Amino acid sequence: MGYLKVIVDDNYINEMAEYFERQGKQLQGMIDSYIDAIRKVTENGIVQGDTADRLKSYLAYAEKLKQVVLEVSTEARDLTGSYLEEICEQDQYQY
Repeated sequence: MGYLKVIVDDNYINEMAEYFERQGKQLQGMIDSYIDAIRKVTENGIVQGDTADRLKSYLAYAEKLKQVVLEVSTEARDLTGSYLEEICEQDQYQY
C-alpha cells in the first residue's frame, strides 16, 4: 500500500493564526468605536422619545456582544496553533 506524503507549511499555518488574531482585533476596535458612537448619540443627541428608547435598547444588546469578536479570533488563533501541534505530534508517530 502506497503512502501519500503530505507537506504541512508551518509558516503558513502560523501566519493564518496571526491573521485571525489581527483581524479580530481590528474588527473589535471598529465595533467598540461604533458602540461608543451610539452611546454618545443616546447621551448627547437623541435623549428622549421612541428613537432614544430604541437606541438605548440596541446599545444594551450591542454591549453584551462587545468582546465576542475578539474572543472568537483569539480562540481561532489558539485552535490553529493546537492543530499544528497535533499534526507535528501525529507525524512523529507515523515514521
